[in-house]
Order: sequence, then C-alpha cells, then structure tokens
Amino acid sequence: GRGISQEARVFVRTCLKRLPQDRWTAVAALDHIQDVWIPAIAEDQEDATDVLDRSISRRRKNGKIDADLKATIVVQDVERFCRHGRLKKTVLQAMSYSLAASDVGRLREIFLAADRTGTGTINAQELRAAFERVDPAGAGQHGFVAGVFEGVDQDGTGQIHYAEFLAALVESQGLVTMERLAEAFDRIDSEGKGYISHGDLKRILGRDYNKEVVDEMIKEADFKNNGQVDYEELLRLMFDEDAGAGGAAALK
Repeated sequence: GRGISQEARVFVRTCLKRLPQDRWTAVAALDHIQDVWIPAIAEDQEDATDVLDRSISRRRKNGKIDADLKATIVVQDVERFCRHGRLKKTVLQAMSYSLAASDVGRLREIFLAADRTGTGTINAQELRAAFERVDPAGAGQHGFVAGVFEGVDQDGTGQIHYAEFLAALVESQGLVTMERLAEAFDRIDSEGKGYISHGDLKRILGRDYNKEVVDEMIKEADFKNNGQVDYEELLRLMFDEDAGAGGAAALK
C-alpha cells in the first residue's frame, strides 16, 4: 500500500508466513522493531522536521508567515481567552491534546515561527515580536503584551508552551466541538465518576496546585452549588457567554 515503509512491509511479510517454522520468533520480531523499524522512523521524523524548519525559514523571509499571523491571530479573540477563568482555560488546554496534526498544521507553523530561539516555547520577547507584526498599534500599548502573556502562560513558568498556545486559539479557529469537549471532560475526570472534583483538578495542576485556586475553579462552573462540576455544567461554562464572563458565582 502507498505510504507503508519497507521496514513495515518486511515485518508483516515475515510474521505472516504460512508455515510456522518460517515465521519470525517473538524475539526476532522485537529485534527488527527495535534495531531496524524504530530507527528508520526516527530518521524520517528528523528529516521531516528539517524540511519544516527550512519551509518556515523561507516563509518568514518572503513574508508568508506574517500573512498567516494576521489571518490566524485575531487580537480580540486572544484577549477574550485571557479573560476566561482558570477552569475554562484548563478545559481548552486539555482539549488541545486531542487535536490531530491535520487540524493544527498552520497553528504549529506559526508557533515554530514565533519561537525564534528554537526552545520549544515562546517567551515574552518573542510574543511581543509576533504581536508587533499582527497589530503594531496594540502591541505598543503599555502593558498589553505583558497582560496577554500572563493570560496565556497558565502554569506561570514565564514561557508559553505549545498546548497553552493552542488553548488560546482553538475557539477562534472553530476547533471546539462537542466530541472534543467530551474527551477533555473525560481526561480531567480520569476516574469516570461523571463529574470533575477538587481532586481531579489537583491532579491536573500537579506542582502548581493551590487549594484556593482550585476552589475558585470549581466555583467557576458549579452552577448547582454542590462542590463539583458535571458535564452539563461544563457545557454551560463553555458555551454560555454570560457564564464564561463571570462563572457560576456571577450568575447566582
């Protein structure tokens, strides 16, 4: 079949020999995977990364990256994301993990182009440079870029990671769907209880856990006032503009 590597063909062909004595043993099959197939995949991925890096460099030189930035990043949409509560941002970030590469191809290119130092993250200076190309007037306003950076940098590390970058843009790119929200809900409610608890958010935040912060996250969507967030409440938070602006507490 088209697109199937030679290493994969050899593996399948040898494992499916009609006579058992002609087939690879489990040890031989594992050796092929570890010593031949995986190294070949890794080499292909490195080549693909080099090609992407060269492509981004060319697009940066001919101005196409700037055009993509202006077409993709709408300042008002990013500002709206920054006004979201911590829970809504966390859900959007959890959802970003389930996005296919084909859904975020342009966003990935923009992220890599903004990451001029090649660290895998975007720092404050790089974000400012990106916004200066998108909205020079806005970027020049006192505190504007710093405020956006703080709003997107959810874990407070001083660097914007790829998942945080995607989370800030998935709404404006029309990537929020019921199926993806359900997957994000299940990712956070890892025990399948049917609701998000304080403990779930503590696990998600890990070293960044703060009891007061998590209490506020729960309140953000606890429309039923029972100390937890079920799927119905989550959908209300995500799609109700009034709820999204102030959370459940603002609607009580």
